[in-house]
Amino acid sequence: MELILLSAACSLNPRPTNAFHCLLKQISLLTFNRNFVSASQKGDELRNAIFSVDIGQYDLANSLGLSHKQIVDEKIPPALASIKNAIKLLYELGARKFVIYSTGPFGYLPRILDGLRKGDHHLRLDKVGCSVDCNELVRTFNDGLSSLLAAIRSQMEEALIVYVVMKSPNFSLIFASRLQNPLIPFPSQEGSAPTICLDPSRAVNWDGIHYSEAANSIIASKIWFGKYASPYIKFKDLCEMAIKD
Repeated sequence: MELILLSAACSLNPRPTNAFHCLLKQISLLTFNRNFVSASQKGDELRNAIFSVDIGQYDLANSLGLSHKQIVDEKIPPALASIKNAIKLLYELGARKFVIYSTGPFGYLPRILDGLRKGDHHLRLDKVGCSVDCNELVRTFNDGLSSLLAAIRSQMEEALIVYVVMKSPNFSLIFASRLQNPLIPFPSQEGSAPTICLDPSRAVNWDGIHYSEAANSIIASKIWFGKYASPYIKFKDLCEMAIKD
């Protein structure tokens, strides 16, 4: 079994600064490299690999200078269309096992909050200090993604498409860090600009926007047993599952 992670630290839509890391660019590179694999190997390799797609947060975060309506009407629909096209392209190549992660809430990230405070935004915070507007965008994006995957499942009967909801694992980690302090919530003091954390092993967030390895390990342990997966499946079982012709 092979795990193929697409879209790590990239966006859905190419820009001059990230064109190489665009999701569809990654798939085109996969297609190119696959041409060097013998025909007898191609089917099983992709059919039983797990294609993991965790994407969307950068696209939303990079759109925060626009109005809420502009993001919802002009940015989210083409982003979701890119995910749909990516899954279809992979399916045509022979992929059959997909894990698609919802976009996690980012309205509490220090660098995001710092940027909103410095901009011309009317910063609305909820009772735990998260940006209401950011998390409303995440909810809209994820609602669209969930509906999209439901439609794709009916079209790709041979595929197993697992949707993992990341809100609860993310929030439980942040709230637990504030209440029980297993990890320091953020690398900067409240109200100050984000800084690099000198001890990422003790922090949830090491640079104001990215989770530390320690935090990712906790989140991975929360989703490994399938609690947040739809349809419900343990990742161990997904890894061992063989998709036949």
